[in-house]
Amino acid sequence: MAAWVAATFIVFEVTQITAQGPPPLRPKDPPATLLILCDLACNYKLDGAVTGHINADSSAKVKVELGEHLVVAVTEDGLDQIKQKIEVTKAGQTLVDIALKPIREARLIANPVKPAVVVPPADQSASLLVSCDLPCTWSLDGEVKGTIEADGSTKQKVDIGQHRIIAVTADGLDKITQTAEAKAATQTLVPMALKAVRDLRIKSTPDPAVVAKLAWVDPLTQLMWATKDNGRNTNWSQAAEYCRSLQLGNHANWRLATIDELKTLFDPNANVLGRDFTGTQVYWHVRGEIDMTGWEWSQSQADVIGEAWGLSFIAGKRQAGRVSDAIGNRALCVRRLEN
Repeated sequence: MAAWVAATFIVFEVTQITAQGPPPLRPKDPPATLLILCDLACNYKLDGAVTGHINADSSAKVKVELGEHLVVAVTEDGLDQIKQKIEVTKAGQTLVDIALKPIREARLIANPVKPAVVVPPADQSASLLVSCDLPCTWSLDGEVKGTIEADGSTKQKVDIGQHRIIAVTADGLDKITQTAEAKAATQTLVPMALKAVRDLRIKSTPDPAVVAKLAWVDPLTQLMWATKDNGRNTNWSQAAEYCRSLQLGNHANWRLATIDELKTLFDPNANVLGRDFTGTQVYWHVRGEIDMTGWEWSQSQADVIGEAWGLSFIAGKRQAGRVSDAIGNRALCVRRLEN
């Protein structure tokens, strides 16, 4: 009797389990994907593995796991590269915008392509006769050639084609640059009129009191700073070009400061009343009472390719920005004093 009851109980338990059916299946999470866009034709890697090619202004989609990923894109010629770290926190599509054009533009500005040198036939010759109306040191195509006495001249054999001649007075205050065309079997006269340059400089030399308002020399670093930034939105390459082209206080050798040089200007105890790029009234913590209007670009590249450091003179903190960014970014120029 006991055995029959036990068997009946086992059958009943099996019947219950069968009636309940298998456990329900949980739906899978939708996949996560990266949509990678490139403004130039590029080859790209994902997490160190070569993944594929993207045409200019096109995109590629790739499935990924949740978490951090590294995307590296390189132009087809291999000259420009950018790295971006992406964190995928949820399922669905995450956009990755690869901006290689600003990288290429910054490289070309820093290293312009030099024209090919045209080699004349062996049986032809050309020469330049360079004269100076003041004692000068002269150079040809970037190479110093020697000195010329006042109202003297010197003859130089050259290749056929265009050449760049620079003459500088003995005191280094006056300079003239000319482009001369050398023709086959011909001597070309290149007069370097430095007297006119000197006369113009003397006539246009600004009043020292006016210069003092345009530039300020930091006694701690012996750096000369412009007393105001450019006052308008500017990206990194535009900021560098602004300083290179600046003519201020009878000086032309201005440049963007490094991030470390900018830091020397920050003083939390200095309060210069001004307005930021939104028009809001703020206090700039800057020595020298320099008139600022926004974040100041530096020439220092940041840790990520395609970014450069800038400095806020409100908080005293540096921040990396994309070289193509312009909103709120400014150019503050600096130069070293001559020995």
